Amino acid sequence: MSKRFVLGLLGLALALIAYIALFERDSLSSKELDERKGRVLSTFVRDHLTQLSLTRDGKGLVLARKLDDDGTFSPWKLTSPLSAEADQDSVDRLLGELEWLSARRILEHVKSTELEQFGLAKPRFRVGYRASNEDYAFNVGGGDATGDNYYLAYSGEDTVYVVPKTVVEALDHDLGHFRAKEFLGDITSAWAERLTLSSGAQQPVVLQKESERWHVLSAPKSFADARRVKELIDKLDGLRAVRFLDGEAMSAAQKDLANAQHTVQLRVVPDVHREDKTPQLFVLRLGGDCAGHDGERYAQSGERGDPVCVRAEDVARFAASAEELRLARLYEPEPSEIESLELSAGDQHWKLKRDGEKWQAEGLPAPDREAVEAWLRDLHDSKALGFVSTKLSAPRLTLKVSRATPPEELVSVEVTDGKELLVQRAGEAVALRFPASLWERLRPFPGRFAPLSLWPGKQPSQVVALSARAEGKARKLVLDEQAFRVRKGAPPVADAERVRDLVRALIRESAISSISDQARAEQGLDNAWAGVTFSLSGDAGAPATLELGAKSERGLFARVDGTRIVEVDASLAKIVRELASGEQEKVVEPDAGAEEEESDHEHEHDHEH
Repeated sequence: MSKRFVLGLLGLALALIAYIALFERDSLSSKELDERKGRVLSTFVRDHLTQLSLTRDGKGLVLARKLDDDGTFSPWKLTSPLSAEADQDSVDRLLGELEWLSARRILEHVKSTELEQFGLAKPRFRVGYRASNEDYAFNVGGGDATGDNYYLAYSGEDTVYVVPKTVVEALDHDLGHFRAKEFLGDITSAWAERLTLSSGAQQPVVLQKESERWHVLSAPKSFADARRVKELIDKLDGLRAVRFLDGEAMSAAQKDLANAQHTVQLRVVPDVHREDKTPQLFVLRLGGDCAGHDGERYAQSGERGDPVCVRAEDVARFAASAEELRLARLYEPEPSEIESLELSAGDQHWKLKRDGEKWQAEGLPAPDREAVEAWLRDLHDSKALGFVSTKLSAPRLTLKVSRATPPEELVSVEVTDGKELLVQRAGEAVALRFPASLWERLRPFPGRFAPLSLWPGKQPSQVVALSARAEGKARKLVLDEQAFRVRKGAPPVADAERVRDLVRALIRESAISSISDQARAEQGLDNAWAGVTFSLSGDAGAPATLELGAKSERGLFARVDGTRIVEVDASLAKIVRELASGEQEKVVEPDAGAEEEESDHEHEHDHEH
């Protein structure tokens, strides 16, 4: 046998295999048909579907997809009555319902008069589908007496299937239901470079990404809050139409949008390593309220896109002002993102680095992890009063925080007239105005990162006496034979057990944050309105003292042991008041009976009307 003959046979075999593979790909196999036995739509094999048509209320739509050369399908698209991307989830739900549709009863040899009675002569829905290049069609008519079932039949056949109403629920949708709701297009958020918010006669708010950092270009130019910018871009990327319009509704929307003054523009520039480097501009135009639909507004992609309705709450943030979008915090990273920090003021220079669950330090005693992270949260939550175009000349403190990846954040702080503090971030031409109180929260002092526990190492069992005062009331108690008394040998006070519980709670309490080692007048600690002193057993050291001052942002200012200024939870005031007075504060509970009685009276009143 010649070599040429063998090669010819091999080529013929390969061609035959290719032909069979191509034929099988485009044909329903006997196995697939066997698996469909018992289903109403026996030829409805999803892997072979290329077209689906639906006619409802005299209006039709066609969905189609193509089988690519690599054997995969392209996404479903609407091809009639318009050309548009399809909502893949909506299409999949319909295909799933039709694919697994089973009959509850089968009626054979149905007469034409009966078909008319079943609503199949003038069907409610006409459905067609193409599978393996073969076209099929069926009709869905009226419901039975129960309303739980509907009649279905293939076109031109006399067999009727009684199917559950779920098939009607899947079919009973207009064109908009099957249309992709992402009317703006495909936005790659990571490539966003410029965002412009325009609203009426106001100056547009322009946000520009420069050197991987967002800036507010509206004067004065400043860093933008990256989280807020990301929220806006994500909102734009995730914006979906809740309603597509046609007829008079579309005309009304077009008229409203003709003079739309509220627009959002997003410029996206593909990665420099991509072949397609053409920048994209996404434009969202917003109009007024969507007629007849509360909580919705008209929207349009550019000037030529079809008008749609969107949820008003989904576009509300696009009315943000430049001030709302500026970075009004000391630094951008979240506390949990910070891996190291450096704090310098005068001859003090501290370095801290995160080490697993701990912080390692240079230039100060071993820091308490909770104290460091509470301090970072405290600074992160501080908000600037405003911005001023200036250059700091004599910063008294610098703070550098670093993430695992660059950039670092360098903050310089200058004390001004005692009423405000100026802060300047590296790479920014403006300074931020902060309340002067921020200086105390920033300034390094020996107890800055000490444990937040009010009295570290102290135990309730070490308390042998206490003295408490609050709002003109005062009480001194001693612990004698396991009970608190006004003096040794006297009977236990009436609330002796309660006092023991309060002492235990207070000794174990922790501060919200450490503030300073120096009190300021506005903290109200020069003439503290309440305080408590615990005398401790002989080997426990000096007495433990706590003074309560004015309200703070998150509770009360307090002074511990006469030196450390901290912020504590406001509930500590209740404990000190009770220790001073012996009177437990009552919580006023709603009178359920009174509510029921009032409710009954309301019902009686309603009946009178």
